[in-house]
Amino acid sequence: MKIEIKFEMVRHFAEGSVWIVHLAVTQRTRCRYSRPVQFARIEYRVFPAGSAEQNVIRLNVAIEPDSERSDFTDAWGNLYRKAEWPESLDGWTLSVDLFVQTLMDNPFAFAAAAADAPVPDRDFPWPPETAGYRRWEYDPWDNEPAVEAWAREISAPVRGAFKKIQALVDAIHRQFKFCKGMTDVKTPPAEILRLKVGVCQDFSTLLIAAARTFGLPARYVSGYIYEGPKSNRAGSAPSGHGWAEVYFPDIGWRGFDPLNGILACQTHVRVAQGRWYADAAPIVGRFIGAGVTQTTETEITVDKADASGRSIEP
Repeated sequence: MKIEIKFEMVRHFAEGSVWIVHLAVTQRTRCRYSRPVQFARIEYRVFPAGSAEQNVIRLNVAIEPDSERSDFTDAWGNLYRKAEWPESLDGWTLSVDLFVQTLMDNPFAFAAAAADAPVPDRDFPWPPETAGYRRWEYDPWDNEPAVEAWAREISAPVRGAFKKIQALVDAIHRQFKFCKGMTDVKTPPAEILRLKVGVCQDFSTLLIAAARTFGLPARYVSGYIYEGPKSNRAGSAPSGHGWAEVYFPDIGWRGFDPLNGILACQTHVRVAQGRWYADAAPIVGRFIGAGVTQTTETEITVDKADASGRSIEP
């Protein structure tokens, strides 16, 4: 979801002041089959973890109708739940009620010299938490020289790994157009680069691929975003959001939102992470039913709330 960045956010970061935000999130995802199916299974990653950047105060997740359910933790540390219906089913509804406190007061809170640090070489001793997120370990799109050439051209005028990633974020934000329906979850980064259109998922995928061409660990994050007061929001309903995180020595992980041209901050609620979107997809599933089609609709609201979790939006 694309948002307009307000001056107040920039001012808070510049002053280094603490800005804690309470957000109330509701999600309703409804799936309907064209006729009853004989078996259905879904996995849903809608369980945000607490961290130094966010405090999960309340989380209620419900699935209807009743199903056989099991909880798991995947290879990337995400809690997910599997629901199965072994008998006739005409649809299901997933409901999420989340109250979270976001705590990242300043994503630029690190030594200024760290932003000028060069990109480490391949033999750099990366910490264990970056395993699986580096190019030479896993990259399904590692034969896309156009992405590497673009990344190096855009970032050539600046020095330092952090500043190079900022340059890429700025280029995507300014040169690419938000447009639904032109891409899907399998669109490779080189095609996104060629089209220069897409959604948050596409732009984050391109940034991840570009960061890895420098040898930097990068990963995809799925979650929610606060768009500002209801009176300032676009007419379309808000949706889930996705962004990228890149790891820098002496800084750690930092989130970048290329759609909006900013670093991830108090407006962002992280839910899941992975190498690419597929690892952090909120809902995936399958069903058995010859000739059956499905329609899925998702409604999400993200409102600023008071300390009790009640929306304070006008």
